[in-house]
Amino acid sequence: MSGGGERANKRPRTEGEQTVAHLWEREAQGLPPGAPAALGPVPPSDDPDKYPYIHALDPAVTSKPGQPTYRQANPHFRLNRAGPAPPQPLLPHRPFPEGPFEVPPIIASEFKGNIAPEMLEQLRQLSEGDNPPTILAFIPHGAGKIMAANATQIVMDSQDFLRSLAFEENDRLPYDVLVYDPELRNTPGEKSKPFSKPWTFFLELPRNAEPLRRFLLWQRVFAVSKTVSFTVYELDNDDRYWDVYPIRGTSILNDASHAKVLAQKELILTAIKRDLSADREFRICASELAFRNLRHTGDLTKALETLCSTFHLERTEAEDTLRDGELCPAYVLLARPPVANDPEYATWRTLFDRHPIYRIALQRFAVAAGTCRVFCELCKSRIHCTARCPWPNVDGWLGITPKDLGVRASTGTPTVYYGGPAKVTSGQLFEDFTRACQELATIAAATKAALNQKGGTSRPSQHSPPKANGSSSKRSKGKGRAH
Repeated sequence: MSGGGERANKRPRTEGEQTVAHLWEREAQGLPPGAPAALGPVPPSDDPDKYPYIHALDPAVTSKPGQPTYRQANPHFRLNRAGPAPPQPLLPHRPFPEGPFEVPPIIASEFKGNIAPEMLEQLRQLSEGDNPPTILAFIPHGAGKIMAANATQIVMDSQDFLRSLAFEENDRLPYDVLVYDPELRNTPGEKSKPFSKPWTFFLELPRNAEPLRRFLLWQRVFAVSKTVSFTVYELDNDDRYWDVYPIRGTSILNDASHAKVLAQKELILTAIKRDLSADREFRICASELAFRNLRHTGDLTKALETLCSTFHLERTEAEDTLRDGELCPAYVLLARPPVANDPEYATWRTLFDRHPIYRIALQRFAVAAGTCRVFCELCKSRIHCTARCPWPNVDGWLGITPKDLGVRASTGTPTVYYGGPAKVTSGQLFEDFTRACQELATIAAATKAALNQKGGTSRPSQHSPPKANGSSSKRSKGKGRAH
């Protein structure tokens, strides 16, 4: 520290630079200039009351760097192929669509879900060893126990594809890549849900495979075939989810005009900010988080304004499981969390849970909980449903589709997907998953019966002395438990 006692986190102000009030503002000042805006869709009319809501014309979608709701600052909207292009694999190779794809965030702790402790320990030892290899998270599209049941085919086919990508930097040769399927902590039972965790396979790259690593983390999404359809993540990413919860209301309509949707979003956001700002616990906890983690230099009101400026409502549809997966219009509230760790994130979320309904005159907008959900089993997005996943609509998509995951589809052209996943279970994925569950359930039952039989014949009764032949008075009870 200098003799003048200047704070360690303070930097000299350059000419023309405005005062920085918090770390998010400093981050925004450091963002690279945005690329020239591509020509968006032309409004069908000069009057937005005369055409339906068009997502690409929403001001939140067209926000610029430095704005609190800038799209690329929100992890839920980050695109693949961001930044300078890395080394590219040599042609020819099997084709895959380049995108663009919005790559949903998956927080680091999710990668460990339902992974056996032994495998997690092996991963830890690998990462902490001398000159460790690169391990990446490999998420098959539609990941869950349904994909784990088809792991052999996915691993072999994906490994073959990755081993076919040759690079100039490797003497025009491919790298020796290994793909590992997850070792499950809890094996599937007959009542297992097909898309429950684990989601994560693991990808091991050789120590000299930096060109491949950079390319995989740049392209991110690969859709080569039904068994080679996956997204790549860094295992130790520091993303946080911005989504808070979906919101429904009887006045949120499917056929609302563009102008009415924008006006309604503004109305609901105003009510949300009003109620949260009036909540004493929210004011205290949220401002403490801002002062501690953002180093906010303003007063309490300014700190709250900073946090609320990131609030955004994303127009979407929710699945209503009580209505056979029927889709209903909704909004997802997104807010940038001012947190540094998981406990703080849990506290942040709890502050919102205190407000299940937002009222505007006679209108009520309720948090869609319980039977309603917004989640995509295909790409793991938290802001759209499986039936509305945009990835399969990208030109050249050859990978998993909503229909493969049991979402119903129309017979018209173009195909329209609707309803929740796992409603159609006659596909090969589901047949393999069901067979695997039945086999594991049979093995588990046989193992339990054998253990009970062993315990029944070897354990003496607590209420009578053992008989001369060594049999137990509890033998019949032991057999009964096996059934």
